[in-house]
Amino acid sequence: MTAAQCLCMLNLFCALTLTATAAPRWWKGNLHTHSLWSDGDDFPEMIVDWYKTNGYHFLSLSDHNIFQDESIWMYATEKPVDEALPRYLKRFGATWVEQSEFGGAPIVRLKMFDQFRPLFEESNRFILIRSEEITDQTPTRVPVHLIGSNLREFVQPRHGSNVLDVMQNNVDAVLEQRRKTGVPMLVHIAHPNFGWAIRAEDLVRLKGDRFFEVYNGHSGVRNNGDRFHVSSTINCQAGRCRPGRGPGHPNYRLPDSML
Repeated sequence: MTAAQCLCMLNLFCALTLTATAAPRWWKGNLHTHSLWSDGDDFPEMIVDWYKTNGYHFLSLSDHNIFQDESIWMYATEKPVDEALPRYLKRFGATWVEQSEFGGAPIVRLKMFDQFRPLFEESNRFILIRSEEITDQTPTRVPVHLIGSNLREFVQPRHGSNVLDVMQNNVDAVLEQRRKTGVPMLVHIAHPNFGWAIRAEDLVRLKGDRFFEVYNGHSGVRNNGDRFHVSSTINCQAGRCRPGRGPGHPNYRLPDSML
């Protein structure tokens, strides 16, 4: 092989390598999920196991105003723990599940994020993203919720005088953490029609957030609106969301640096 042929082969190899590297890859996942750490109805490992088994690539356990890094015990006979515990024991076994008694009543411990994370993560197949649903409200109790994804520290809700103020203060909190740590993070508005809280007029004035949920599976979030309120899809036309497409849940393309 001549030098010219070698150079040609090298250029072809580099071109193919760069093309393969630059090609976008879509990862299917859910950025808004709850467990027994807040108002969910199952143990976090059970939820993660379901998503991984059903072909998802990433998952955020975004429980309300908590970071899953504390020692929390729950009464095993209270709902919904009493229904979830037998399935949890069957799937992960008595060696993994931590049980004890308090005042004569059976209790079970919630595993922390860093404890169950290694059970599931696999390179180029599945990751868990540390997240939080920053759950806030206005002085008149209008609910305003945001999802902070890939956080490194708990975000304390910052409140505000009105809906836009609450949204902006909490978006700024995530952006400040992102600047401070240098870690890629994503913040998005959760279920804007929950409590008819967030209007398109608020979204277009919000700075630093390009995303919000078009669809949420909770029965009270009113995705489709009603005769007096626009749907989340129409709210989307205010220019704040960049959804992917997928059945049931929105799909998101995350930056490779988060994966």
